[in-house]
Amino acid sequence: MSGTIYDAAKLKNPLHKRSFSIVLKNRFEALNNDQQSVDDAWTGYTDIYRTTATETPGQRARSRKDWLSLSTWNCIEERRKLKQSILNCRSERVRENGQRMYQAKDQEVKKRTRADKRRALERVAEEAERAAHQNNLK
Repeated sequence: MSGTIYDAAKLKNPLHKRSFSIVLKNRFEALNNDQQSVDDAWTGYTDIYRTTATETPGQRARSRKDWLSLSTWNCIEERRKLKQSILNCRSERVRENGQRMYQAKDQEVKKRTRADKRRALERVAEEAERAAHQNNLK
């Protein structure tokens, strides 16, 4: 299982649905039906579906939390890059240095996230108080 989430909502559009069907049909026609085993056939079918789903509807975009600030998202992206550099590193000394940097960045991300969440909750509370003062409790 690949773990990717495809944007199946796009297939509700008849144009996207038709193009997906055509591409999928063409790939299945091109598939060699003289495969040796069931496992090979299954692998071929799943590969066709995955590549077609990746190309035609595409992957679903991640939804971002609207209460997180842009600076927090940038900090999260920096942390993600540090993690990738740690995973791709071969030298133990460089890896340890990267882990220290990652831990510091992780603490910063958590601190910023807590502050952003606190600000968002305060905004919601103020909005509720204003509505209560105006007798608009909907």
